[in-house]
Amino acid sequence: MTSFTFVLEPFEVRVGSRTYHRFGLRGELGPFGQAEVEYPVARDDDTNLFAAEVRGEHLPTARLTGRAYSYMPSLGGARVDIEGRQVTLRRRWWALTRGGRALRLGHEGARYTFIAVGSGKDFELRRADTRVLLRRRGWTWGRVPVVGQASGPVNAVDMALAVLLEGVDTRNLTLTRALRWGPYRLMYALV
Repeated sequence: MTSFTFVLEPFEVRVGSRTYHRFGLRGELGPFGQAEVEYPVARDDDTNLFAAEVRGEHLPTARLTGRAYSYMPSLGGARVDIEGRQVTLRRRWWALTRGGRALRLGHEGARYTFIAVGSGKDFELRRADTRVLLRRRGWTWGRVPVVGQASGPVNAVDMALAVLLEGVDTRNLTLTRALRWGPYRLMYALV
């Protein structure tokens, strides 16, 4: 597979009160057909965990469960699985560089890196010669269109992980944004 572009548009599902609304992004992912990431698809207010899930025509179902932040799961205490199989997740919280703060994932022998690029609102999922670049058209997390560019031998797992991570609060992958949003996260955790 060579390269293709795609656009993920935001949507909202209203379920009763604002507390139970769901949000997400959906679009046509080239040869992988229609796909969407939705959050929070599961909420556990007792443990303060939310989940995001990606579903698609030709994509495996992937889910990330992490500590709740606003309406999105965050990378704090995150657990990822694809079709019920655990994905290993590593991140250095105290690293100073983007490369050091990048999220590292492992799934069935494949090693991925999810790293902030540009101004910190854009991200790239990397695996060997495969790249999936995701550019947001604004700073509002999860509520603006995302333009994607896939290149290299992209497979369904690559696309599922890239789209899934668009439904997760990944602001802390840059030091500047981690420092900026840290006090708000602390206040949110204390409420």
